[in-house]
Amino acid sequence: MARTLSDHYAHPPYSPKLRTRQVPGRPIRLRAHRAALPLFLRLAVLLDQVIQLRPEDTWSYCYRKPRPTPDAGLYSDHAGWAIDVWTTRQGGTGFPGTLTKTQATKISQHLKKFQTPDGRYIFGWGVSDQIPGVKYPHTYSRLNDPMHFFIRPGIKVANEVAHLIVDRSSTEQSFWERIAESSPEKEKALDSTKSVTKQLDRA
Repeated sequence: MARTLSDHYAHPPYSPKLRTRQVPGRPIRLRAHRAALPLFLRLAVLLDQVIQLRPEDTWSYCYRKPRPTPDAGLYSDHAGWAIDVWTTRQGGTGFPGTLTKTQATKISQHLKKFQTPDGRYIFGWGVSDQIPGVKYPHTYSRLNDPMHFFIRPGIKVANEVAHLIVDRSSTEQSFWERIAESSPEKEKALDSTKSVTKQLDRA
């Protein structure tokens, strides 16, 4: 199976492991791997508190080669493992960009909330580490693409599931109830630790 830039499986459009759900409280739908999707939904809610999300410039799944230059045999992380937000406002801004120092700091703080049980951060962020206010270790250096958020290399489905289990117990119950309500399938994967582990532990 083809791989993405971050060394995840590149899921084609017909993959049964893709899911689509609405961001709670926003008229925005995201599509991603079924284990990563709840994490992206939670992240989207937090990012919306920093800069409001809009349907017209929020993107997720796309089975394509990386941009601007296709990498040998690899696919974009958008093949199940990435989202773009604020694309018309923060996408391709180059340097110095339009992200304020306060916004960069808040986004960094939100990203640090997503960790594996052994302390590794789950998300990568396309922003440049040279942008003032960025206080997150997994960013770009030569590029500045602050709209782009992706599952980091080395983060496996089992890591994502483990985070979901911990976050389910610490995050407000209303958020997870809204996640369930936004799913057309009313998946039971979030109902318990046992079912999450059983249904999502295969990439």
